[in-house]
Amino acid sequence: MNKTDIKKYGLVKKFKDEHLTDKQKVGRIISRDNENYKIVTEYGILAAEVSNKIKYEAKTLSDYPVIGDFVIVEVENNLYNSIIIEILDRKNSLIRKGEWDMNYDHIVASNIDNVFICLSLNNDFNIQKLKAYISIALNCNAESVIILSECDSFSNIDNLLNEVMEYAKGIEVIVTSDMDSDSYKSVKNFIKEGKTAVFIGPEHDKSKIVNKILGGVHFENELVLVEGGGIIINTPEMRELGIESENITKKFVDTLY
Repeated sequence: MNKTDIKKYGLVKKFKDEHLTDKQKVGRIISRDNENYKIVTEYGILAAEVSNKIKYEAKTLSDYPVIGDFVIVEVENNLYNSIIIEILDRKNSLIRKGEWDMNYDHIVASNIDNVFICLSLNNDFNIQKLKAYISIALNCNAESVIILSECDSFSNIDNLLNEVMEYAKGIEVIVTSDMDSDSYKSVKNFIKEGKTAVFIGPEHDKSKIVNKILGGVHFENELVLVEGGGIIINTPEMRELGIESENITKKFVDTLY
């Protein structure tokens, strides 16, 4: 059997050196559908479920595996019956507030190197929306980048960029144009082998930029390898954002969509 090189999926040495039995492997969560997971290991992509121990000890949804997690999985000989027995330490996580309870954090993804904030310069653009996404990106404790797309349709781009830079707090800002495909190359420069990038923003703005990077390939809320190296996590549409530093109320958060 040809083994999968999961270093390309961001596996670091400290996880590789975990003491394992013959049936245990380190893997990374690439997708989740309720309690059904897909994990990449040296055996390739496996279907898995969480152990009863994890279920019993879980106090919140954040105690369950999420996309981007490194885990220890117990693999049977037939590779069809895999159990997640441990979630390894998360370097960081991207968090939103719970759907029904704003005091309940929900981890969207973990172990992230870059957060890309994707916003189009169309009629829906406003600076408050940008400030909200900046706050959630900074709380993730990863390198952040702002991507402003569709600049061709914006008449006063210089004044807008000055306003954006005022709130960017040192975050790099990339402006892309549908008329210039090369303008997306600077985004790709941040996506490197073994490094994980996550994209946040309104669904239309986010998916357009991700599709440009992946060459028009659509993918759901999952972790994928980028041709030429690097890892992308596409996030679900975030209607509620946990942004304590901005004291954003539910009414304010509703302006995001």
